[in-house]
Amino acid sequence: MEILNIKTDATAIFKERPNKYIAIVDIVSPFKEKDVTVHVHDPGRLSEILYEGNKLLLKFVDKPTRKTKWDIIAGNINNKWVLIHSNYHRKISEKILQSNILPFSKNFETVKPEAKFENHRLDFLCFDKNGRKTWIEIKGCTLGKDSIALFPDAPTKRGTEHLKILSHLKSIGDDAKLIILIFAPDIKCFMPNKERDENFANEFYNLSNNGISIHPLLLTFENDAIFYKKEIPICDFCFTK
Repeated sequence: MEILNIKTDATAIFKERPNKYIAIVDIVSPFKEKDVTVHVHDPGRLSEILYEGNKLLLKFVDKPTRKTKWDIIAGNINNKWVLIHSNYHRKISEKILQSNILPFSKNFETVKPEAKFENHRLDFLCFDKNGRKTWIEIKGCTLGKDSIALFPDAPTKRGTEHLKILSHLKSIGDDAKLIILIFAPDIKCFMPNKERDENFANEFYNLSNNGISIHPLLLTFENDAIFYKKEIPICDFCFTK
């Protein structure tokens, strides 16, 4: 099912990443330009995508306030395009929630993005017809290894804090869910990346113990569009690790 169109404007070759928000590329199509500075809208390491010589898809952004005129939209893994622009995660997940793809979202009458709880902000607050609240946090995953999707690819104190908030909201009577948007190709199941962030993994396990449902969703980026494929399981050996 097509979820969102994201038009790209150029193909490039990655050269280097001076810092986590900036990369240097050579544009190779539809014109040629060397040493172009582009924006990386993902603070993760992305080492499986942003390495010298790999192909990227770019989008032109013409804003006077921008220091760079290009965004990296996707990178190549095994001849498949993988979305790495995290600014699209909310739009993608909002479309999924509103389209009733997921059985639990059929009960939602209101889907409110960027919802605030105390001093924290979560991705969505949803209400059913009886006014019952469901808080939803979204994470985007690009790292895959041996057909297993892994998140995070770098330590994330903020991500760990989000999981703690979900558990707290559940404890005070609201419902809470974690949705993981998986863009890595050829994936069969998901598990938290304990090697990169043990604290996040521990909080992930607590979610299940606290009755919070986790939904890893497999997506692809083809022909300038995001497609929803299916919900995949958490790896059956995950909770024995």
